[in-house]
Amino acid sequence: MDLTFYYWHRANQLIAERSQQLPLRSPASHYLNERYLDKHVSEIANIVMAHYTDTENEATLREFRAAVNMSAKELESWLKTEDSKSVGMKEQKGDESTGHQSGRHIVELLQQKNSNYGQDDYNQMRRVVSYVHRHLAQKPSGDVEHSRWRYSLKNWGHDPLKH
Repeated sequence: MDLTFYYWHRANQLIAERSQQLPLRSPASHYLNERYLDKHVSEIANIVMAHYTDTENEATLREFRAAVNMSAKELESWLKTEDSKSVGMKEQKGDESTGHQSGRHIVELLQQKNSNYGQDDYNQMRRVVSYVHRHLAQKPSGDVEHSRWRYSLKNWGHDPLKH
């Protein structure tokens, strides 16, 4: 395994573990902690994600397929809903959220043939896997069927209630 990928993967694991230990006093503080973590993880991931071998990209594709449990059609339909548009980080009011943008990219990835994937596509897959793993580790207590947590995960192609 390439050391860069190992360190990137391990950093995401540590961040997921650390995010569970952050003091959460209110839903607002939870949102701010998520925003802080997402912003910095994305910056780190962009620096670390340089070039990978074919073997590493194949592993990424397997992890992506395991993390994304929605079909292109399901995700495309979900992204059209108001619930989908109601969650996620936005640069400015009215902008499309990061997760919603990612969801559109995921639909494109699911519709492509494997042989057409480029390095940017594999990097997006790594972001998706990282996001899904981090947010699954932050599952709130109680019923999550209509939660912002679930809606956010669905924007990234993972429905935690789907079996």
